[in-house]
Amino acid sequence: MSSAILHISDLHFVLPIDNAKTRYNDDFETTFIKSCKIAESKHKIKIKYLVVSGDIANTSKEKEYQKAFSFLKKIIGEIKIDFKNVLICPGNHDISWAALDTTIEELSIGDNQKVYEQHEVKFKFFKSFYDNFFSTIGKTFDPKQAVFDSIIDEEDKLIILGINSGYHESNQDFDHFGFIDKEKLQSQIMSLNLESKKEYSRIAVMHHNPKDLHKEKHNLKNWKEVSACLLQYFPSIVCGHLHGSDGEALIHTDDAIAYFVSVGSLSKNNIDNTFNLYTNLNNEQAKVLFYQLIDPDTKPAWQYLSEKKAKTNFAIKMSSDKPITNIDETSDWNKIANEHYSKTKENTQKPKQNITEIESLNDFDLITYIRVNKLFKTGHFHWTENFRSHGLIDINYLVSKKETLEYLTKEFYNKILVCAEKKLENVIIIAVGIECNIIGARLSALFPKYHYSFIPDPDKKDFSSIEREVKLGHFEHIIIIKDIIFEAESSKQLLIHLEASTKKNIFIFSIFYCGEKSRELNLFSDFSNVIFSSVCNDIEIHRCNYSYDGGLNDCPIHKYKLETHFER
Repeated sequence: MSSAILHISDLHFVLPIDNAKTRYNDDFETTFIKSCKIAESKHKIKIKYLVVSGDIANTSKEKEYQKAFSFLKKIIGEIKIDFKNVLICPGNHDISWAALDTTIEELSIGDNQKVYEQHEVKFKFFKSFYDNFFSTIGKTFDPKQAVFDSIIDEEDKLIILGINSGYHESNQDFDHFGFIDKEKLQSQIMSLNLESKKEYSRIAVMHHNPKDLHKEKHNLKNWKEVSACLLQYFPSIVCGHLHGSDGEALIHTDDAIAYFVSVGSLSKNNIDNTFNLYTNLNNEQAKVLFYQLIDPDTKPAWQYLSEKKAKTNFAIKMSSDKPITNIDETSDWNKIANEHYSKTKENTQKPKQNITEIESLNDFDLITYIRVNKLFKTGHFHWTENFRSHGLIDINYLVSKKETLEYLTKEFYNKILVCAEKKLENVIIIAVGIECNIIGARLSALFPKYHYSFIPDPDKKDFSSIEREVKLGHFEHIIIIKDIIFEAESSKQLLIHLEASTKKNIFIFSIFYCGEKSRELNLFSDFSNVIFSSVCNDIEIHRCNYSYDGGLNDCPIHKYKLETHFER
C-alpha cells in the first residue's frame, strides 16, 4: 500500500462557532475523517503525511487555535499519522493584527512603515499553537525563518519543505501580499544538503499562491525573484489561499517548468470546500486525488472528483541534476549589463535563456515606495486637452534614484525579452519623454542589435531622421517605452504619425497604466498589431470632468482657486 499526502488549507476557525462563517461542527469533523478513511480503502493508499497550508485561524486568536488544535489532533489520531509527518504553514489570517495594532502605537512614525518586521508579535498566537501541537517531538516555529520546517522521509525518499510566505504581512493595508525572504530561503535550502538526495521526490508548501491563478490581488509578490532559487531544487509547489471558489483545486503549469497545485478551503462557509490527496510519491509525477464537499446543507458528503479532471499529475522529481544558474545573485546592474553586452556581441541571436531570471529587486514594492516617498501628487493638472486629471506621479524622482531606476530597467528588460525570444529583426526601441530616455538608454546597451531613438515630447510633430526611417518602413517592429498611459490618446497619435499600422508588431510598455482596469485590455483595440503591458496598473488618475467644456474657467477648481492647479 503506497503512501499519500493529505493536503488541507484555510480552515478559518472562528469562536464561538458561527455557522455563517464556517461549516465546522462535530458532524463535519466526523464526516471528513470518515471520508479520508474511505479514500484510503478506495485508492489502496495509506495517508502517511498531513500538510496544512495556512489560515488555521480566522483572526489569530487563542480560542480559535484551541479548536484547531483539537481538530488536527483528532485527524492524526484517527488516521494514524505520526507527528513528525505533519507540516503546518502559517497563512495571512494567522497573523495577529490586533497584537500589531497595540505594537504600532509604541513605534515611531518612521518605524510604522516596516511594522511587518515585528515577526514575534504578529505570529505570537500561531507560534504558541504550533509549539504546543508539536511539543511531544520538540518542534518549534521560528517566525523569522523562510524555511520553518522540513520533512525528510528516508523510507519514501520524500522531502516536504515548509515555507513562510507571510514575511511581509501586517495589519497595514499596503502590506497584504505574500512575500518570502529570499536570502534566508537560499541559505536554508542549501543547508539541507540536497545534492546528496538527488533521487528524492520533492514538494514545497506555502500559503500564498505563486502565480495569480484566480486574479487575486494578494498573491506572492516576489515569486519571480524567489523562483530562481526555489525551482532549482523543488519542481512543484502546493498552496492554499485561493479558497477554491470554483469548487476545484487547481494544477497550473508555467512553461512546463514549475507546477503549482492549489487546494480550496476545507471548512469556510458559502464556498465550495475541497481537500487533496497526493499519491504515487515514488514516481516521477505524483497523482492528485481531488475531493469536494457536496450537499453541505442537507446531507454533506465528500465526493471524489478526479474522473472529471483533464489533468491530475504533477512533477515531484528534478528533471536534471544540474541546478539552474541564478543570475539574480548580483544586484550590480552595471555588472549584469556588461556581461550581457559582451555575450550579445559574440553574434548571439538573443540573450541567454537564463537571463530571464533577472527580476525585481529584493523586498521592493513599487506602490509602497510611492506611498512612503509621497510621489503621487494630488492637485489639479491641466496639461493638455486630453490629459486633465486630479493626480500625477513623480516619474522624475523614480528615475533619479538608483534602486528604482534599476528596478524599472529590469522590469522593461524582461518585457523586451519577449521580443528577443521571437527573434524579431529590424526592431527599433523608442523612448517617449526625457525620463524614459534614461531607462531606454540602458536598455539600448542590453539590446545592441536593436536600433534606438527617443522622442522628448510625445506631442511634437516633427521627426528626426531615424523617426522618418520608421515612417518609411525601414523598421518592421517597434517597441515604445512610456512613463504613464491613461487613455492613451497621445500614444495613439504617435502610432498614427509613425504609420504603425504598417508594422508587423508594436509593443507599448509603460511604467504605469492609470486608467480603469476594465478598459486596459481594449485600450489599443483600434490597432490590431499592438501589444500593451504596464509595470504597474494599481494607481488610477481621475479625469477632470470639465476637460472638454470651453476652457479652464469651466473647471470650478480652477475658476475659484479651490486647490493647487498646474497648467502647462
